[in-house]
Amino acid sequence: AILSPVQCNLHPNRKWTLVQYEDQECWNGGEHTSMIVVGCLWLAMPVGSIATVVRLMRIFPQRISAGDVQFLNTYSFLFSRIKPETRWFTLVFLLRNLFVALVPSIPNAISQIIVIQCLFAVSVGLTLCFKPWRLPASNALEVFSQVCILALVSFSAFFIRETEVQNVAELALVVVVVCLAAFPAGGLFMIWRRVRPRHKPYLWFL
Repeated sequence: AILSPVQCNLHPNRKWTLVQYEDQECWNGGEHTSMIVVGCLWLAMPVGSIATVVRLMRIFPQRISAGDVQFLNTYSFLFSRIKPETRWFTLVFLLRNLFVALVPSIPNAISQIIVIQCLFAVSVGLTLCFKPWRLPASNALEVFSQVCILALVSFSAFFIRETEVQNVAELALVVVVVCLAAFPAGGLFMIWRRVRPRHKPYLWFL
């Protein structure tokens, strides 16, 4: 419902109308502008939730150092399943899910598929690099489930009939460039992890 004001269809006369209300023209002011404003106000709720999580991530070390057990018990659902050094990975999950929820606002089906593929490909790569879950089996299950989603989304592209060949070609070019850039970027990251100075995991030893 939040995204319905920006979910529009393009007609042969080059005009856009809402998917749910075909008599309402998009991007033409009037009622559509009011609908977009209301949608943005409702969108502030998930964005505010993510901002709250960011704040909790920042104050987490101070609260733990102070022995704030109530804080840990209250927000254990954010930290208990993730390694302490990768607690920021909770934001990766939240942002990925938020962007996936925003994908239906893209009018082009091929664009939706490519965006979802990019989101889950980045998520798989980060999971493989940092292994955020405490249990190794959870990391393996996370990667396996996301790879299955990637495969399912990729296969769905065979059932889409697109007429905008130029848009598909441009998006395919972007995907190829990103994939080609990912290999040297990943190699540089692995080299950096090898040569970076390593610090002891503790400050004092008693």
